[in-house]
Order: sequence, then structure tokens, then C-alpha cells
Amino acid sequence: MSSHLDATDELILQILEDDARLPLEALALRAGLDTNALSKRMDNLQRSGHISAFTIVRAYPDGDAAPMSAIVVIRTDPQRNGQDLYRGLESIPEVVTAEKLDSDGSILIRLQIHDYGRLDAITARLRNQASVRSLEITTATPLLTHLPWRPPIGS
Repeated sequence: MSSHLDATDELILQILEDDARLPLEALALRAGLDTNALSKRMDNLQRSGHISAFTIVRAYPDGDAAPMSAIVVIRTDPQRNGQDLYRGLESIPEVVTAEKLDSDGSILIRLQIHDYGRLDAITARLRNQASVRSLEITTATPLLTHLPWRPPIGS
């Protein structure tokens, strides 16, 4: 993913973080662009990985139909670079985040899944990666979700 964003790209992302449901025309107006220029920038932000998913969040009257959160901690083999694991993670759509822990270099993966069978399939796939030494799994019930704090536009 390219990490270089100009001020306009940063502004677009900040506007979307505040309200991702804005119509294209309203987003373009707030970003000071015409819709064609905004569309090109949005395409570039998607290609570069800054925008990677479109998510629908809804209330589930049937609790069994609601997605579950799962947390997987992978201890990697220090003799391997982990590229097989990283490529494997990119192809699993249920991965919400994957983070390398500063404390010991383990990989923390947050998943959103719909059933234990899918969790078993994902973890079996991860266990088969050459760089995976061990794997711990736990499911979780979300209590709070919010975006990290960012300074207001123009600060």
C-alpha cells in the first residue's frame, strides 16, 4: 500500500471517517472537487488500499445470525520472514485487522465470522502456513467500536 497521500486525499478519508454515507456529490463538494476528480481519487485510494471495504452494519433480531468476533494470536517462526502468512491473510475476507505485536512479534488477527465452521476453516488454513509456529483462538463479544481520534479538519 502506498503511504503517500496528499492533503486532498487525507481530507477525503477524514470526511469519509466522519460520514461514510455521504453521496458522491456531497463528498466532492466538501472536498472541493468535481465528481470526476473525486471518482478518480476514490479509485486510487481503493487501489492503494486506503479504502478496502464497504461494510453494512445492522441490528440482528436473531442473535444466531449476527457475526461473531474472533481473535487469533499467531506466534511465528523467527527463522522465516512470514510472507506466506501475510499473503494468506490478504485473501481471507473475514480479516478485519492484522497487527504485529511490539512485545514479541506475534501477529494479532481480528476476524468477523458468521459461524464456528468458518472459523475452523480459517484457522486450519493459517496453521498450514510455513511461518506459523503456534496459534491461539478466542471469540469475543463486541462492547464498543469507534474510530481512533483524529484532529478536526483545518487544525
